[in-house]
Amino acid sequence: MIVKAIIFDLDGTLVETGEAHLNAWLEACRRFSLRNVTADEVRKHLGKTSLDIAQGLLSARGLESLEDAARLADLKDKIFAEKYAGTVTPIEGVSDVLNVLKSRGLSIAVVSSNPRRVILTMLKAANLAAYVDVIVGQDEVKKGKPDPEPILKSLERLKVDSREVLVVGDSVYDIEAATRAGVLAIGVTTGVSSPSQILKAGAAVVIKRLRDLLVLLD
Repeated sequence: MIVKAIIFDLDGTLVETGEAHLNAWLEACRRFSLRNVTADEVRKHLGKTSLDIAQGLLSARGLESLEDAARLADLKDKIFAEKYAGTVTPIEGVSDVLNVLKSRGLSIAVVSSNPRRVILTMLKAANLAAYVDVIVGQDEVKKGKPDPEPILKSLERLKVDSREVLVVGDSVYDIEAATRAGVLAIGVTTGVSSPSQILKAGAAVVIKRLRDLLVLLD
């Protein structure tokens, strides 16, 4: 397999957001007067788009209003953008890995469930923006991960065939989106999903750290 490009997830794969998204969701739910939302409940949804997460939280409480879901999602995104996006740091070794990949002539894309403007803020804060050729955010697609649309859009922008690309992500939603798009998926255990969950979702292999990707490519 000749690899010409790699599509990365952002949170938990390239940057360390820790509990930032979780805290933003819990604060948004409190402001929205959505009761009894627990950290564990939110964690189960992390990796999806904000709208999908909001719909899931509301639906679990018998609330099906798409308008309310959109308002809750917008509130969470605003909280995250204002409080957390500009403070993220790269996961250990990520800068070195991206530098090696670029030196080998590979194109790099970031596909994230964050809005594009938030992705840019996070990449700049982590000093990773210079490595990235293509970005696809949640606000640029009709359906987010685990739907394959974001991956397919990134392939279109990269101008490469699905057989020439790898997807690297830390959540089952990254892996499912990749496999549904016909792209080989590699899971990394620096984020939200366990190795067994990642493999069950369809990953070809699971690595502990992003630098292990270089060994696979050698």
